[in-house]
Amino acid sequence: MKNLREFLERKYLAQPGDNYSMEQIADDILGQLDVNQENYFDVTGFAKDFYLSPSLTQDKKRSFYKELKTKDFFKRLNNRLYADHFSICSWTIYIIGKFSNNENAFFLETAYETNFSLTNPMLSYRCLNELSWLNSKKVSKYLAGLELENSNTSKLILLYYWESVNNSSQFNQLLADKELLGFISPNQLLLNEEAISDRLLGFENYVSGLYNSTGSNKLDKIEFGNIAKNYFGRYQ
Repeated sequence: MKNLREFLERKYLAQPGDNYSMEQIADDILGQLDVNQENYFDVTGFAKDFYLSPSLTQDKKRSFYKELKTKDFFKRLNNRLYADHFSICSWTIYIIGKFSNNENAFFLETAYETNFSLTNPMLSYRCLNELSWLNSKKVSKYLAGLELENSNTSKLILLYYWESVNNSSQFNQLLADKELLGFISPNQLLLNEEAISDRLLGFENYVSGLYNSTGSNKLDKIEFGNIAKNYFGRYQ
């Protein structure tokens, strides 16, 4: 169905909960979830927006969340964390995080430990970002592990993470690392924070496109580091 998200918003957000029960809305969402790949983005995006809608009362929010949980909505999202498609994994991380319930941190923690930290550095930082949003107690351990690894790839993950959570002190502390700065800017060591952020954004977009073009999420830290080295080495 074209514009499914817009259709669901018109149907349910115009008068949220007045014409439909939370069970009916949750049933509709679950029924549409696996119809096709395009539906997945629209339906999960709508579910998140509906839950966060300021026009929904707290009682209705709790009821809607309970219905989704009972119908295994979050368990089905969890399965998508292990999909081959980069965009689906990345989107799923975001959706699980933005539902803002700490109990769902378990899904992201498991995916980080068994999947992203081993095969996908870019999704690692995005997962850490949402785990921070969910107040996961494991984030500090994951960050310490990256610091202990002390590779250019682990430093790059940390740089993305601290930038995403707006921690300028940690971000700038990393930029004081001459090895990392030389890795990001091998031909021009003196860069301001804005120029570094531009390079990071450019590389993130490049790697995202690379993952999606190959149809695979698997890229270990050594491969990732080599791609980063080549990218930053020819960055204009």
